[in-house]
Amino acid sequence: MLAPALASLRQFEPAYLLQERYLYAPSIGVCLAIALGIEWLAERDWFGSRGRAVATTMAAVLMLVWGAVLVKQNRVWDDTVTVYRNSVAVSPRAPLAHVLLSRSYYDAGKPVFRGVFEDNDPGKRLMMIVNFNTDISEFWEFSDTGLKPIDESNEAYKLGVNYVVYGMLH
Repeated sequence: MLAPALASLRQFEPAYLLQERYLYAPSIGVCLAIALGIEWLAERDWFGSRGRAVATTMAAVLMLVWGAVLVKQNRVWDDTVTVYRNSVAVSPRAPLAHVLLSRSYYDAGKPVFRGVFEDNDPGKRLMMIVNFNTDISEFWEFSDTGLKPIDESNEAYKLGVNYVVYGMLH
């Protein structure tokens, strides 16, 4: 049942075969096949008079398992950030996953601060700090135009002065 749909995907990259959006329509066929298989088992004499009860139990177990998988997967698809967090967790060496995660942080408006410490020990000297999606330079650039709020522009200046003073003293 899946063969025609998967064969048509050969024109795409192999990674597309693993993407869920291409499996929605073919999964209808899989579900139908499972339902027919359960009905077929219920009609057999293997279970005697309990055939329908066994088939109902199997269907209930399958629905519970798939329901749990659905709830778990829906948590992954909650928003763009969680989708790409999951992508990075699944493929930590994939650069595109990291790029898309950082872009989703940027689009989500969440500032990211990272520090690089001496010998990678947070108890030692901070050697470098990286800001992402903080727009500090834009607050500096547009502080005299009125395009940015005064309070946020002041905080950007404070952060910049702190960086310069820390860099000179450490």
